Amino acid sequence: MSDMLKSYRFREERESDWRKLDRILTRAENSGVKALSDEDMMALPHLYRQAVSSLSVARSISLDQNVITYLEGLCTRAYFYVYGARTSMGERMAQFIRIDWPEAVRGAVFSTILAACSCSAARHSPSSSAFRTWTGTGPSTARLSARSVRRMPAWMNCCPPSTPNPVTSGRTG
Repeated sequence: MSDMLKSYRFREERESDWRKLDRILTRAENSGVKALSDEDMMALPHLYRQAVSSLSVARSISLDQNVITYLEGLCTRAYFYVYGARTSMGERMAQFIRIDWPEAVRGAVFSTILAACSCSAARHSPSSSAFRTWTGTGPSTARLSARSVRRMPAWMNCCPPSTPNPVTSGRTG
């Protein structure tokens, strides 16, 4: 049996379902999902699975490239209606602003306060090497060592006006 005949029979056996899926998708694209009837909504997943199966068979037996291209487009369109987001972008953004963002902030409050307190305590502790270096009471008063600069939090990574910063001046301790 020639390849052309196989492709024709394969297409003939399945084309009515592909066309039905195409009609449902076109209606959903033009008028929205709410315009679909209950029968169309029930048939959509089944027709999608059939189209994906047909695409798999078409690829495995190396059918006509036009059939494969058509099925890839059809399956891609159907995928978004079967598995895609159930809400619009605006609804999703509103949910993020009203619910998700405040929830994330509430979840991070304790960690943020704990980090701020520990950074503040480390900065003001007389036993801290960063404190001794910063105030000029430590072993290296001429400049901050690169080691102490790396240990300091980013918001403390600055030097008194009389002390050059080893990170920006290229010197290391």
